[in-house]
Amino acid sequence: MCRMCDVKHESLKLDDRVFSCPNCGHTEDRDVHAAKNLAGAPEEICSRAGSVRN
Repeated sequence: MCRMCDVKHESLKLDDRVFSCPNCGHTEDRDVHAAKNLAGAPEEICSRAGSVRN
């Protein structure tokens, strides 16, 4: 998800090291981009990310 325009980047692969938004063109190191997305996410989303539901 682009943190600048909120568009989901559907074709991003695990081996892509740079995030480049196909919508707005924002480019950033993938890990830094993900960390900034997580830092801005509501706590309930972050706490559910690692949980397993039965």
